[in-house]
Amino acid sequence: MKKEIHWQKFYHGTTKANAKIIEKEGFKRGTFFSTHLESAVGFGGRYVFEVSMKLDFKPTYWEYVSERRIPARQIIRLCIVDRKILFHNAKLGDRMFTTALTSGLIKTSYLLEYLGV
Repeated sequence: MKKEIHWQKFYHGTTKANAKIIEKEGFKRGTFFSTHLESAVGFGGRYVFEVSMKLDFKPTYWEYVSERRIPARQIIRLCIVDRKILFHNAKLGDRMFTTALTSGLIKTSYLLEYLGV
């Protein structure tokens, strides 16, 4: 039985220096991607790539780790994201984050990396 192919859009945040390398060489095997722009910026950096990938499954989680090299020709665009906050509901944000953490939607190791611990 033939597997169904799905085109999926992912985001990858990084630094300015790494963005220059990725533009030329693409992404290495084992690179982390997110289905959410906010996660890519939060974990990787404000230089965000939008990437098109062909998968033989539909991702059910917010992150994806590439099992192969992703060539530069699959990059849709590179943007610099300004994280200027215009409004912040801290109580709601904290409650949602705690729920995601306790339900396993966020891995503790990534949380510690994000917090710089």
